[in-house]
Amino acid sequence: MVDVEAIPTELWREIISLACTDGGFTGKSPALTSKFIHQQSLSPRFHSVAVQSLQHLQQFLSLLDKQSERHLVISHLYMSFLEEPCRTPSDFWRTYAKMSRLEKAEHDRKAKEEKRAWDELFVAAMTKLFALVAPTLRTLCIVGDWAVRFPTFSCDTLPCLEELTVRADLPSIFPSGAIEDEARFLPPNRCYKLPALRRLHVVCLSRTLHCAKIVNYLNQHTRPCFTHLRLSNIDEDKEDRILPHGLARSLGVPHREGDTPVATKLSGVRHVVIHGYPPAPGGWCGFNDSIWDTICWELEALAERCEFEKGLRFLVMSRPWRRNPRWGDRLYDDWVDRIEGKDGCWVESEEAEEQLEVYEDDHPPPGEEQEFGLFD
Repeated sequence: MVDVEAIPTELWREIISLACTDGGFTGKSPALTSKFIHQQSLSPRFHSVAVQSLQHLQQFLSLLDKQSERHLVISHLYMSFLEEPCRTPSDFWRTYAKMSRLEKAEHDRKAKEEKRAWDELFVAAMTKLFALVAPTLRTLCIVGDWAVRFPTFSCDTLPCLEELTVRADLPSIFPSGAIEDEARFLPPNRCYKLPALRRLHVVCLSRTLHCAKIVNYLNQHTRPCFTHLRLSNIDEDKEDRILPHGLARSLGVPHREGDTPVATKLSGVRHVVIHGYPPAPGGWCGFNDSIWDTICWELEALAERCEFEKGLRFLVMSRPWRRNPRWGDRLYDDWVDRIEGKDGCWVESEEAEEQLEVYEDDHPPPGEEQEFGLFD
């Protein structure tokens, strides 16, 4: 019988690295076979890493501190901060409204202290993590909550990052919120922060992440290698109303028939996906519905011009209201798909999107089963 330890360790590491190209299962399996293989699999075992909270991230960093292997290669990283202690539950405001003025003041004081303490831990952990992963990271997905703005932390250039997915206001990596305000604090070489970026998926948050400002940022800070753009969760918000015009200028096509063409700013883009929701039913006598219909009409007209004049694949989807609130689950699945070489979020039809956004344990909003028939 061949002694596995007689095979050179360099060869074992190469074998394990070639095998570990999925979402993580193969990477952790060899570590359970023997002490020798466990040692050889340390570096490839962290080929893809998913953390689900700040506490989980701190535990992961503690684990890395204990590893004898100091040249870990982390290529794919998923981070979710949806259930942090400083997050305010959506149903809390009913209780808050019944508090006295003194009770509200005391609650606000404690909440600020908790957020300040959380921010300090977050900055320390993220600074340490990105010092380790920045040179080798290829895909990154960060999921946050609209109520928790992430503080700025130290992060150098990500030279190998090809695919970025964000559902968070994260100015240290991608200043997708108040672009104009944040631009004053960016170093002069900020445009080289993501020099290899090819694909960007932004799930917009109504209060902080606005698609129009994201497109404006991309105009100034991307290179010709950037080919795929997806903007999800847009609505009738006033910032999203100017998205069709801004996107038309970026892609170098007229916004409306008869407009003068402009120079293409996103010259390498070949695939665009726009995903949005109509307004909540029964609001403002149909005023918001009219705004949403206009946005959709302008985007669909833009898609036709882009496909005819530029040969772009351009998909516009208006999904049923509140169809997919489970972005944490969805983005994790998309991230794993992309690691394994699948399409992930880069769908080419609304039917494909529909298959991705429905989970077996979903509970549809009242009455939606009859209207849309997706949960029969």
